[in-house]
Amino acid sequence: MFNYHSLRSRLFLQFKSRKTYQYIRRFIIAFAAISIFSIIMAFSSVTHVEIPATIDQLFNTPFSISIPNASYKIYANNLFGDARPEIIFSQCDDAAGDTNIVIYGDFQNNKFNNIQTYQVSCPASLIINDFNSDGFKDIVGVSNDGQGPLGLFILYGNRTAGFNAPQKFLTEFDWDGILYEADFNNDGYTDFAAPYYLPGENSKSIKFISGEDFTVQAADLEIKLGSFHVLFFDEDRFPDILLSHAGMLQFLKGKGNFGFSLTSEVARPLGHNYGKSFMADANEDGRLDIGISYQTSSGEYGVVFVYPPHIDTLNDMSLPGQLAAVKDFDHDGHVDLLTYVAAQQQFALVKGRGDGTFDAGVKFMADNPQDSFFKTENRIGPAQKFVTGDFNGDGKKDLLSTQQVSDTALLWLGR
Repeated sequence: MFNYHSLRSRLFLQFKSRKTYQYIRRFIIAFAAISIFSIIMAFSSVTHVEIPATIDQLFNTPFSISIPNASYKIYANNLFGDARPEIIFSQCDDAAGDTNIVIYGDFQNNKFNNIQTYQVSCPASLIINDFNSDGFKDIVGVSNDGQGPLGLFILYGNRTAGFNAPQKFLTEFDWDGILYEADFNNDGYTDFAAPYYLPGENSKSIKFISGEDFTVQAADLEIKLGSFHVLFFDEDRFPDILLSHAGMLQFLKGKGNFGFSLTSEVARPLGHNYGKSFMADANEDGRLDIGISYQTSSGEYGVVFVYPPHIDTLNDMSLPGQLAAVKDFDHDGHVDLLTYVAAQQQFALVKGRGDGTFDAGVKFMADNPQDSFFKTENRIGPAQKFVTGDFNGDGKKDLLSTQQVSDTALLWLGR
């Protein structure tokens, strides 16, 4: 028997089910479309970081400036409290009678408008700080001309944006020409550590000098010939020492009161000449890591990284050239290494991965000779020394490169 109401109910249920299915289907399609759109938008909002293809992507066109001849070392420091750091040259040219500290400041209109000169016997290494706590920065340095004892010196800063005449002290020691600062005895004063040559011996020892009264402390630390670095590789408040010399790295833990104890020795290849040391969080674990650049006896460059607290584990990597600067050059949040390849007169950027390792050096300017580091109309020779700082106060890192003998440098203002 035909049941009209039953048929209508079945038809209604089928229609209702079909309609529900269509709603669900439309909802799934819409949800998928929104998800895909969101993913596309998320990727498009990520800043795409590219390795600079040319020097022009890091710096503006360089221009030359005159600098003191025979500049032994260069430093950048905000001496007088304005927004622009000064450049400090240590000049040692005995033959010409030029042994000075020369300060370049007030950079405007592509030139340094304030130049100060202080005569000091062959300033080999400088430390800049407010040592007498009067609110003005001072300069402490060590003199060395390779001919015998010359002593240490200090220039006290004054309220006229300058320095008083240098005062000599501890002239009886044949200093090696290296000076480090740290509070070695935890008394709140900045102390100094300076290697010196032992009389009649082919070895060195380190003298510790109190920052409170500039007196030599009784503690002496005999070391082998090589490089000496004051660093922090543990979490206590005492500075530690890393000695790098032929075939060995030695880690000495600071104990306070100018005392140290040997904690570790790591064998290293022979023939490595260690140079610049720096601290940066290369593996982004919240600790400062230790980097030491070196050059091998065959002329190749490299850097060895130590990642505290694992001081026995080293990351040794070759570099395309001389280490020039350490910073995040491509703005991806990771520390990079900028090197200078003298043979090709080119930069090479070694990109950090953020885990303590680095990509292979990527040379830029290689495809365009006009972009090469010193292949400009006013070529002045290969670079020897580098210093970075925001010299024009625009918030971007600039780069100054000097030569071994020339009295001309190139200044690259950052983009």
